[in-house]
Amino acid sequence: MLKSWNVKAGSTQGNFVVTLPSKYENGTSITGKVYLQVTIDGNSIAGSYNGIAGSDVTIPVNTSEGLHHFVVTPYTLGDDGKVLGTSLLFDRALGADTP
Repeated sequence: MLKSWNVKAGSTQGNFVVTLPSKYENGTSITGKVYLQVTIDGNSIAGSYNGIAGSDVTIPVNTSEGLHHFVVTPYTLGDDGKVLGTSLLFDRALGADTP
């Protein structure tokens, strides 16, 4: 869940905060770490973003002016690899050419 957007009007830098899921989609509680795959316009944001289930994680933004598509996908690590959750998808206009 997107908790806050911290990029000032006219800027292309800042951060946003997401709250990590605390339950799997089937209702079972998540124990341990939740990791995030984060992309802007299909390009991965460098860094390692994770935390305890239900906690907040801050993700930096540093991109060009214009409209950008953000995808934040939570996952846990299981015996068979990544267990992906539902992605958070949103668009934001950054910089001076905000519509």
